[in-house]
Amino acid sequence: MNLSLFIGISLLSVILTYGYKTLWNLSSLRETTATGYGLLLIILLFSYSLFFNELNIDTTVLFFILFFSLIYWYDDIKYLSSNFRFFLQFISGFTIATVLLLHYGYILNFYFLSIIIISGLINIFFSNVVNFYDGLDLNISTFSIILGITFIFLLDDKVIQNYYGIIIIGFIVGFSYFNIKPNNIFFGDSGCFILACLINFIIVKSFLISNITIVFLLIPLSLPIIDVLYVLVLRIYMNESLLSRNYHHLYHKLESKYQKKYYLIPQILNSIILYILSNIFIKIDSIDQNLINIFIISSIILTFFLYLFIRNFYKLND
Repeated sequence: MNLSLFIGISLLSVILTYGYKTLWNLSSLRETTATGYGLLLIILLFSYSLFFNELNIDTTVLFFILFFSLIYWYDDIKYLSSNFRFFLQFISGFTIATVLLLHYGYILNFYFLSIIIISGLINIFFSNVVNFYDGLDLNISTFSIILGITFIFLLDDKVIQNYYGIIIIGFIVGFSYFNIKPNNIFFGDSGCFILACLINFIIVKSFLISNITIVFLLIPLSLPIIDVLYVLVLRIYMNESLLSRNYHHLYHKLESKYQKKYYLIPQILNSIILYILSNIFIKIDSIDQNLINIFIISSIILTFFLYLFIRNFYKLND
């Protein structure tokens, strides 16, 4: 891990967060909590990639993510309609897949169209999955740090270079210095959108180059995916609008019951368990497909039972 890069990004993020909050408080939005800070993450990632990698495929994809994120940032300022947000999420995933497919020499056919459409839908899903973690202090921070650690230590360099993870963690550490206080500053819908686009980028790129280390994304993503699917089913059962705000998620229940940061425990505990599981089953230098299958199945089952156990242990069932 490049310690100097991490320290530099962390200090820069502290300065940027303070500056962002100051500008927010000087603007007409000063009566609301500062939000949308996550936009600066993609600016840092793109700038670093452009400076060191010039115009490679990663830089090109980051440019499009930056472009769509600038539009999405408006949602943190004036709010966009739900339909437009879904469209923006879809078209960004659509574009990411198109750029990658063209780069790797795929021609326009049914297979090509299937991938870009699926990528658009994946981007919608993960944009909303990640967005559920913004709002409570240090919630999105914990998720992002776990995601960054996965980028650095578990994903192949052919899929994503580890400096992406270093920048994400350094950026989040600086942001967390201010985010530790409730309602002080939010990562924002645009920040969550950026993380979702990065995840989508990794999924599509891994698929195209047949790299199976993609399954390690289950470590940061398995618990939020299960939580979101659980709440979706619950809201349909309760006949609630899926587009309205809700407080059925696990971290909402833990926070409302204990008024402390216990909502951070499930995702941290889940990640520790899955990291241990991955080291038991898989050696990074020599990955066996059967062990990958075992890891996938074990991760899903273990996460699901951990999720149900926590909800029932704290009597959090809705």
